[in-house]
Amino acid sequence: MNNSREVLAVIPARGGSKGIPGKNIYPISGKPLIAYAIEASLGSGCVSRLIVSTDDKKIAEVSSTYGASTVQRPVDISGDVHQSELALLHVLDHLESNEKYVPEWLIFIQCTSPLILPEDIDEAYKVANTGEYDSVFSAYEEHFMGRWQYGKNHTVNPVNYKPNKRPMRQELPIEFVENGAIYVMRVEHLRETRTRFGEKCGVSIMPLERSFQVDTLEDIALIEKIVNGRDKSNANSIPDTLRRQLDKLKLVIVDFDGTMTDNRVIVDQDGREQVACNRSDGWGVRLLKNKGIKVVCVTSEQNSVVLRRCEKLGIECYNGVLEKGMKISEICEKNDVVPEETAFIGNDINDITALEMVGIPVTVNDAHRDAKMHSKIVLTKRGGEGVVQEFAELLIK
Repeated sequence: MNNSREVLAVIPARGGSKGIPGKNIYPISGKPLIAYAIEASLGSGCVSRLIVSTDDKKIAEVSSTYGASTVQRPVDISGDVHQSELALLHVLDHLESNEKYVPEWLIFIQCTSPLILPEDIDEAYKVANTGEYDSVFSAYEEHFMGRWQYGKNHTVNPVNYKPNKRPMRQELPIEFVENGAIYVMRVEHLRETRTRFGEKCGVSIMPLERSFQVDTLEDIALIEKIVNGRDKSNANSIPDTLRRQLDKLKLVIVDFDGTMTDNRVIVDQDGREQVACNRSDGWGVRLLKNKGIKVVCVTSEQNSVVLRRCEKLGIECYNGVLEKGMKISEICEKNDVVPEETAFIGNDINDITALEMVGIPVTVNDAHRDAKMHSKIVLTKRGGEGVVQEFAELLIK
């Protein structure tokens, strides 16, 4: 049965990225990469239903947190040599066989394009739905650019023009550069041809500044600057699923070095160590306690300065802990709290077992990238800048 006028959005997201391990959930400005595509899809006026197709358990979990339904992608179509169309067709087969759901249109959205907006999706569908096309792709406009490639003897040769007859820019038609963000296609056409492109192909124009994709760590650095510049008012937005989990929070466990401090140590001439803490963490602890949330510090550091600081804050401290995951399990049992009702704020690789143990893993902004990969929330503040206060204020909001 064809569900007339139904528009299905599908975001394929494999777990086996080689360039950037875990790329599809790599944190960008405090959110996993895939969250941007999910939010744009859910905010679109034309999308009837959204599915993330993935072979990766963690990607599925993150996608669900941000409001997407998921379909398990078979391993035999999840390699880096397999075309995305195979995942699209698998989702269609799955929905038809299990739910008798057959949409008229499918919108393929790349999760590596985090700068797209809901209106970009709506505009692409609007172009496709004019009746002139069986498929539409997003692109940006490009005027003439001379292109060269290596030839013999390591010299470069022109590809698209003759240097002695270099054309004037205004003499040539505008070209469209496929930006890889959005593809709209009739489901019937996709099934017949097994390709996203039709014989009657249209284009939906996006601005260059929203066309950047994530392939390298350098891309991430650039995109974070764009995201931070355009969306300061939406910093640390929390999806509804995670917000409901935060509402049930009973216990917050905090690392010390690199979290409540900036990870530096000052050593005097007698070998005594000193660290710098942020007074605003004291206010954060008070806010959490006022909400009935217990605060505990767990750290591998053995310096007595940790005990003195925790004593000042009025919180329990477990120092010299090498296996934080096991210790957190003990603390939860002692306080009659389940890990799902617990948050841990950390910054380094040795915090990963703790981040995996709790329901709400949190990292500071300058945390090790492997630790960030295991977090649901990446704070905007760096270690030592008052991260406990920032997290406490997130709960109040």
